[in-house]
Amino acid sequence: MEHFSHDHPLILNLEHKSSEDERLLCYACEQPILGPSYDCERCLFFLHKTCAELPREMIHPSHREHPLILLSEPSDYFCDVCGENCTGFVYHCDPCEFDVDIKCALITHAVQQKVAEIVQDSHEHQLKFVGNQDQDEECSETKQPQWSIEGSKDEQCYGCDQTISAPFYYCPECNFSLHQWCAEVPKQLRHTGHPAHPLLLMTKNLMKTPPCRLCRLGKDTYIYGCEECNYYVDAKCAFLPRTAKHEGHRHPLALRQRSAECKACGHEYDACRYLCGSCKYNICIGCILFPQTIGHRYDKHPFVLIYDTSLLDHVDDEYYCEICEEEIDIKYWFYHCNDCNQSLHARCIRPTWWRFDFGNNRISVKVLDHPHHLKIVEEVTRNYPCAYCRKYYVDGGGKIFKCTTCNYWTHPGCINQ
Repeated sequence: MEHFSHDHPLILNLEHKSSEDERLLCYACEQPILGPSYDCERCLFFLHKTCAELPREMIHPSHREHPLILLSEPSDYFCDVCGENCTGFVYHCDPCEFDVDIKCALITHAVQQKVAEIVQDSHEHQLKFVGNQDQDEECSETKQPQWSIEGSKDEQCYGCDQTISAPFYYCPECNFSLHQWCAEVPKQLRHTGHPAHPLLLMTKNLMKTPPCRLCRLGKDTYIYGCEECNYYVDAKCAFLPRTAKHEGHRHPLALRQRSAECKACGHEYDACRYLCGSCKYNICIGCILFPQTIGHRYDKHPFVLIYDTSLLDHVDDEYYCEICEEEIDIKYWFYHCNDCNQSLHARCIRPTWWRFDFGNNRISVKVLDHPHHLKIVEEVTRNYPCAYCRKYYVDGGGKIFKCTTCNYWTHPGCINQ
């Protein structure tokens, strides 16, 4: 290859093995030459392959005002990222006297390459980066969100379905946003719930995948999956901490693959859950993600998550859900307002829209947890579990709510939950 830092062509050497090679240093980063390199044997000039293939210009996240230019003969520079002296190649901004040494630049370049691959897989348009949402005038002038009548009034990240916040990427041509963190997730990972195989990142055709095995929600977000085993988790659940502390239990909880009845909702799921090693107390993923407080149109005050009867003003009272009007079993978690003495099932707090499709003479249902309408069909489904209870419908027949576009379905008894 022809490299700007040397007068002669450099020859690719795929591997250095001898002890003599360990004494050779890369001219760019001044680290020992190991692995692939570009060499000039005549001049004893060596560059790691990764160092030789660095771009001549770089936009660094710590200095977005101007591109940094790669210099091969730095003088008295100090890296503005790590604070160390730049002794090899350096990325330099002359107007601002901003410098980044090769070690720091290599880390940034690797991350940027990974981001570019994930972003390219996720979206067809060129994305722009916003480092500080409040101060980015270009963003505020050109990026007008288009809200869905069924969605939040906060713009959502395509990767995790959470409210967007800086730093993030956005598309000026359409309503697409992606957290920087979501753009930098690994392409595969190992998960406690599926130790047999690595889970691969899926950024397209997400509607065709079953709901998340852990939280049981069908979301249009990044998915990590094993197609061989039909095991899928969404981006949120893929990065759950291995240990957690919840106000509903006094001991630390650890993420474990275990089939047991959840102490918060009473359901038994064959999936990961947070388990207490001391007293075997466990909480399923869907319940541990419940917020401590939540607002609802039925009450001017926020509803508080009741995970212990000591939080109630009147333990001996009967409690009924304001949505389904059924009695609440207070040994399981629910939401309550002590000021107004109003309660909600935790399962009922997710709104459901019903719509009658008179054109096909059938009832169709729109649920918040799934983007498509569900039809009532008579079908035995053994390939995929119910999106809510995770049980398989194997009793020989009966009606279920099923999505005709993808594999999402649910029991009639689960549709309100």
